[in-house]
Amino acid sequence: MKTTTMQTKTTTTTTRRMIALTIALLMSGLAAGAGCSFNSNSGPKAAEGLAAAKSHLSDSQTQVDRTLVAMDNLGRTGNLKLESNTFNLELSKLQDAAKKAGERARAMKDNAANYQTAWKEEVADIKDPALRAGSAQRKAAVQSHYDAVIDKAAAVREAYAPFVSDLKDIQKSLSLDQSSAAVSAIDPVRARAHQSADALKKAISNLSAELDQI
Repeated sequence: MKTTTMQTKTTTTTTRRMIALTIALLMSGLAAGAGCSFNSNSGPKAAEGLAAAKSHLSDSQTQVDRTLVAMDNLGRTGNLKLESNTFNLELSKLQDAAKKAGERARAMKDNAANYQTAWKEEVADIKDPALRAGSAQRKAAVQSHYDAVIDKAAAVREAYAPFVSDLKDIQKSLSLDQSSAAVSAIDPVRARAHQSADALKKAISNLSAELDQI
């Protein structure tokens, strides 16, 4: 009985450690490009890191909206040069966010191998077959969240591409011609940019919602 109790405690401790490690690995990916890093000893900081990640996603949503406002204002105030400068500034910030989103998605995918290795090391000392099987089931449940976050982070990265592409087309067009006709000509692209922005914001919201499940 004593042995079984000790084994159960070992399994519970292993599960907790792996949940902390899973979050740490996710945070390592989410922190990519931000000058932060996490490792297997980052468990106590996991909640703080998770909150920071969600805050960053919220900031990304805000930047999408700011860029859309700047785009919609092109040709509306009578000072196209000033409007273009504002638009170019917001687009630059958006491109930086898109770059970091790509770095995070790649980092989380790369960390998947580290997760598998770390779990094997954690359960290596569990001798009882039933307890090892239970540990494997819990691993599958934890990894399902990890995999879901990786997939949704990749979706965010992919959703940035068409939005940024439309915005860069507008930027290039107005850099060559700032006539009223040129401003009118970008209207179809503006409409398409709003659609791609909606898809991007939905992808960001999906990732944020998945992080809520951890």
